[in-house]
Amino acid sequence: MKILKYIVLVMVIINGCVDPFYLPSISVVERFVVDGEITNEPGPYRVRIFYSRPVTEVDESKTRYETNASVWIEANDGESELLSEIDTIPGTYITNANGIQGEVGKSYRIKIITTGGNHYESSWELLEPAGAINDLYFKFTKDLVAPVEGKVYDSYDGFRLYANTNSSTESSGFLRWRWTGVFSGIASPELHTKFVGRAEVPDPLPCSGYIVRNGLEQVDECTCCLCWAHDYSRDIVVSDNKNVTANTFLNVPIGKVLISKPRFHERYYVELEQLSVSKNLYAFWKLLSDQQKATGSLFQPNSFRIRGNIISTTDPSEEVLGVFSVSAVVKKSLFIEKTDIPYEVGPMDPQNEDCRDSLPNAINTKPDFW
Repeated sequence: MKILKYIVLVMVIINGCVDPFYLPSISVVERFVVDGEITNEPGPYRVRIFYSRPVTEVDESKTRYETNASVWIEANDGESELLSEIDTIPGTYITNANGIQGEVGKSYRIKIITTGGNHYESSWELLEPAGAINDLYFKFTKDLVAPVEGKVYDSYDGFRLYANTNSSTESSGFLRWRWTGVFSGIASPELHTKFVGRAEVPDPLPCSGYIVRNGLEQVDECTCCLCWAHDYSRDIVVSDNKNVTANTFLNVPIGKVLISKPRFHERYYVELEQLSVSKNLYAFWKLLSDQQKATGSLFQPNSFRIRGNIISTTDPSEEVLGVFSVSAVVKKSLFIEKTDIPYEVGPMDPQNEDCRDSLPNAINTKPDFW
């Protein structure tokens, strides 16, 4: 589900054909978009409903969300759950923590009724077993990325991630992979300053535990000095089932981790997810993957139009974007240690902000695995 967040712009120009579609012809008509998922892991599950923006509109604040809709996840044995909308996140609907949970062998779909009376639903998708990840490993790579104008990296080197996996013999054998990276970082919010007139004076953030009283004085514990940031895979990686032998996929390139001072302040954690996908969903992800590889970016104008598994039952001619994914999940993780880098990585540059603001997708709660 995380990968759809960054393909929203391209979804404006994707539908069921494979003819090249050039930027000057892009329509500005809003399209109804669904981004949802159910797995065999415990919920809650989230479904996001919104409208596409023109490719030229990069401001996410301009996104229009579908609020106050009725959203159900249904199983083919009659089980269903009405999702609740999250008040603080428009257009986001969630199941109960102890609500419906995906089971291998059952089929699921989503149904939506908007406040305007429009009805949408996905196709039924079978939740197939996900197989196993036999090995997850990495290789240090010199010059992993090429210089990009306007971007400055701590290092152009990094690690390539690979996996050896198996699909289940009791499934159609189609797989998708995604990964999450976690790293710790530090900040010094007690050193935050502000200007009073032309003078720069100490202004420690409240979360630092410091106050100004005859200089800086610590009166409480800092709650924003140490954080754990999160990277999310951006490449769409699906199985190549053309020449597979005995349901085994060897040396699958999963992604890459670029070396930086924050990422290797301590060490870097990688968690890989292997997801089963139906033949129908595999076709969707495979076309997106092929497009990404062909253009180098999902945001290139010469894009294919790819249809997901959502339709309007009110108006079958309406073009609906997005996907409701149904998958079993297996996981494997590892740590890349600072000592795996064949040279010294310097300390993080000083940060005088809340570490949750200075690091990507950061939280101040230590993960159980750390």
